[in-house]
Amino acid sequence: MSPHIAFVGAGPRAISALERLLALHRAAAGDIPLRVTLIDPYPAGRGRTWRADQSPLLLSNTSVAATTMYPALSGGGPAFHAWARSVVGPGFPDWVRRDAEGLMPWTQHTRRLQGEYQRWVFRRLADSAPPHVEITELRDHAVDIVASADEASEVVLHGGGRLRADVVVLAQGLLPHRPTGEVRSLAEAATAAGLLHLPPRAAAETAWDQVPAGADVLVRGLGPTLFDILGLLFQGRGGRYTGSGRAMRYLPSGREPRLLIGSRTGLPKPVQHPGKVPQAPTSRLDADRTAAWLAAHAGRHTLDFATIRPCVLREIGGAFAGKTWRWADLHSPTAGRSFASPTHWQEFVDAWVERESPGALDGRKSPWLAARAAVLGVRAVLDELEDAGCFTDRASGPAAASLAAFHREAGRVTSGPPAVRFAQFRALRRQGLVVLTGPRQRLDVVDGRFRSRSDAVPGASWHAEVAVEAYLAFGALDLAEDPLVTSLLRSGRVRLHRGPSPAVPATSLDIDPRTWAAVRRDGTTDSRLIVLGMAGSAHQRSFGRAGLPHVGDRFFTEAENAARSVLSALRASARGGRASRPRTT
Repeated sequence: MSPHIAFVGAGPRAISALERLLALHRAAAGDIPLRVTLIDPYPAGRGRTWRADQSPLLLSNTSVAATTMYPALSGGGPAFHAWARSVVGPGFPDWVRRDAEGLMPWTQHTRRLQGEYQRWVFRRLADSAPPHVEITELRDHAVDIVASADEASEVVLHGGGRLRADVVVLAQGLLPHRPTGEVRSLAEAATAAGLLHLPPRAAAETAWDQVPAGADVLVRGLGPTLFDILGLLFQGRGGRYTGSGRAMRYLPSGREPRLLIGSRTGLPKPVQHPGKVPQAPTSRLDADRTAAWLAAHAGRHTLDFATIRPCVLREIGGAFAGKTWRWADLHSPTAGRSFASPTHWQEFVDAWVERESPGALDGRKSPWLAARAAVLGVRAVLDELEDAGCFTDRASGPAAASLAAFHREAGRVTSGPPAVRFAQFRALRRQGLVVLTGPRQRLDVVDGRFRSRSDAVPGASWHAEVAVEAYLAFGALDLAEDPLVTSLLRSGRVRLHRGPSPAVPATSLDIDPRTWAAVRRDGTTDSRLIVLGMAGSAHQRSFGRAGLPHVGDRFFTEAENAARSVLSALRASARGGRASRPRTT
């Protein structure tokens, strides 16, 4: 019987790992037979996020030039931009040609067009596979993985039946979790008062016709989901934008609501730099110092991030040329701040929005843009140190100064809205259709209406009969709604990775930092169960996107690592090796 690999999930991470698997198998194994099954209720390549049946108003958060499914220099196939130029002719559906027409390297593209590209890559892989490699799609949900008598696994399917596999790769993408107690309490109070409360959910999966025209709407969240909502509730209702950049204006249709938006920070993430093709990140961190860290700690897991954090922050702060600055001013500008009145808050917002507006961020003289570029460069160095096995899990100092905390904060600095979305946001705010209500937002129901307050803005209180949770509830695996993860945790086949603070929700399964193999409850690793993507975020961070066209992009190195681990497990199985070993880190 041919060795069988099952991928649970068939989004871009799974497709990339499949591409790397086929390339490595072809190079090393010649004509050894192989079977691969991708299990997902959605078409392989598209997954749930990149479906073809969503609005063209929903855009990717990355630019055309920053999207590819093939590693740089691999020669495997075209990057997204080259592919998009090829689909404007006959042979593709009309909507694909419309979405691809006129794209420039620095512009944003529709999410559904990226899904079509990823689907095309999968079909190309399947169609070009040699006769001894069989690739199959299975449209179903996996609900459990149980051991079989021969140390292989059986994937239990929601639709009935089981699928035997020698190795299973968990590549499920974003894993939703149950709402927190705060959100559940608000939903219960809203139901009792007869109010409309829209829970955390993808904008493409929400019925926005429930929101009345002209209504005030309290919104919680200023991340990517909000910008999806802006597209659907404003352009989607007939409004139009004229001009571009700082000259952009919004022409209302009269069917829009007014959005009163708050969040923990009270501000959107910093805008992505407009009109520029992304480059590979570079860092000014001293090469000799980095080499010394590698020489002293590679493979030993003895480097404490707390000891190099001051050096990292100095590198970023160099962008401000000796001026006083705070790291929090980049990732959380309202952290530790209070505002004397709603007027003072709105003045702060005015200044921040203008600083972030396209045209104000001149890459030649803006210290803010230079600092963000430095963050990307520093993260590239930290990635190199992590990949080399330098960092210890037993870090000193508070959780807020940990490597995990730095990555969260750096992610906020570098993953903001595209420039066109921010320009639209600014135009809506100028029109009075979008109001930022303040940081440290609190929502409740009082006197039969929703109320929004900010702990940082005394006297600010907003009321409405509609409230929207403008974010995706995912990442807290303690609260995961995914039946497969729940089953695996219950059986002890996997365990949660705990960070430096037990009070912080677990966002990752425990995995071997070298192979991505799952760690069981008893501490042994299972080399036949590989974790790739968000569920492995303790050691992986490139989920939620396609690859970048740079040599060494983590999207591809992580996918290749998973593919190598799969082939290694198959070789061990063929030799009669065991699928377990004590964890060494």
